[in-house]
Amino acid sequence: MFIFIFIVCLAWKMKKSYILMKEYFYYNKEGDYDSAISDFNEATRQGDMDYARTNLREKYLERGDAYAEKGDYDSAISDYNEVIRLKPEDAWTYHLKRGETYAKKGDYDNAISDYDEAIRLKPDCTWIIYAKDKVCAERDYDKVISDYNETIRLKPNDADAYRLRGKAYAEKGDYDKAISDYTQVIRLKPEDAWIYHLRGEAYAKKGDYDSAISDYNEVIRLKPEDAWTYHLRGEAYAKKGDYDNAISDYDEAIRLEPEFEFSYEIRAGIYAKKGDYDSAISDCNEIIRLDPNNTWAYKIRLRYKSIADYESILRIDPNDSEARNALENLKRMMR
Repeated sequence: MFIFIFIVCLAWKMKKSYILMKEYFYYNKEGDYDSAISDFNEATRQGDMDYARTNLREKYLERGDAYAEKGDYDSAISDYNEVIRLKPEDAWTYHLKRGETYAKKGDYDNAISDYDEAIRLKPDCTWIIYAKDKVCAERDYDKVISDYNETIRLKPNDADAYRLRGKAYAEKGDYDKAISDYTQVIRLKPEDAWIYHLRGEAYAKKGDYDSAISDYNEVIRLKPEDAWTYHLRGEAYAKKGDYDNAISDYDEAIRLEPEFEFSYEIRAGIYAKKGDYDSAISDCNEIIRLDPNNTWAYKIRLRYKSIADYESILRIDPNDSEARNALENLKRMMR
């Protein structure tokens, strides 16, 4: 009888913990981070619960995200510490989570330290390098520029000093000076794919899409598997109105990174501009498959479907004024 009661109590605790964790996920998705954190804490306190202990690293990561969303950066960092303790080789956590949270606190030294560790663990990830450069520049653009002016005066062939000064100029919006510094880095390190990437972005922000495309071509020559560069080159082609080349680049970006939603979003918009609403809808379907909570994808898919339907109506009856007005309103919303 005692064993039976023990099993029933254990089962109830596990069930209660399961319910708490289910509530945690609901509150977290709804943006009620205080309730999400409270339920996670209670579920963890319960003990004897397989559900809460399964994938513990992911649970700390999710609670850390909830703390970060509500601006409680110290608690978020504490949870990310646990994530890193459980899986110290997880460069993504160093980069996107703890390093980013330190940066939001204004603790740039610790942020840079995390990014350095991430780069050591995952040296080919350009986004980590980009994040570190951005944090270096954000500390104080003018001070960073002043410091690197002195570094360059003392060491005129210091490629890193030109790169970081260029990044500070770019963050200030002074793209001409940024491009000048990046060009100096290319002179010193002509096979550095990352610097072509940075200069290409600066050209794109100036609206010089041909020069941006030329630099992205160099990145792809040096790093042909870099999905993000295909994405950026596709964006430059799209800005020029060269939709076929843009779609071709997004195809390649998606082939290399099939779960990168942003490429599907941009490609869907390009398909729509070409009037290919079936393909645009297909891309929206893929976004929803990857992220069923992406409300943007549902809304934009509904608009694409409506445009396709109204165009079908007008092919049948070109004089249908109701359909024509509705179609014009929808297209106006899409601009």
